[in-house]
Amino acid sequence: MLTTLKSQELLSEQVSTVAHGLRIMDFVKQPCHMMAKPCVLTVGIDQTDQQVMNEDLWLMQRIFECLPDLVAIVDSQYRYQRVNPAYEYMYGVSRRDIEGTMVRIILGEEMFARTVKAKFDAALAGNKVSYESWVNLARIGMRYMFVTYSPLYWTSDALGEAGRRSGASVF
Repeated sequence: MLTTLKSQELLSEQVSTVAHGLRIMDFVKQPCHMMAKPCVLTVGIDQTDQQVMNEDLWLMQRIFECLPDLVAIVDSQYRYQRVNPAYEYMYGVSRRDIEGTMVRIILGEEMFARTVKAKFDAALAGNKVSYESWVNLARIGMRYMFVTYSPLYWTSDALGEAGRRSGASVF
């Protein structure tokens, strides 16, 4: 409990309380005066949903990073937004050099025009597309690969119109 507060002291404490299950609350306590009497203004912010989202995000990041399969997120302009370490390793190009780069540059103009573009456009139109093809991987050479493009739908207006397709995942 707070017993003494200096006039400019701001106290912040994080506590967990139980109300219909465990909730994670942040409480900020600020000394104030009301009707010439000292008091403490307390504001509680429920952080439970944020904590759950952070844990889910952490788990999704671990899965993305640990998958042995090549995974890329490509936007509607055919630009890599994100690749996993397996993708980075097999193409022999660092993640920072892949992300933001056009797909045709990493895969080559011929492969992009001959195989990738039409199939990727189908994914952008909302279709899941799977195909098999020979792919030249920098680290291990030519390999016969099974590739899937799945449309990505943003669910938050912060990322674009809700439900709008704005890219595809490549597996």
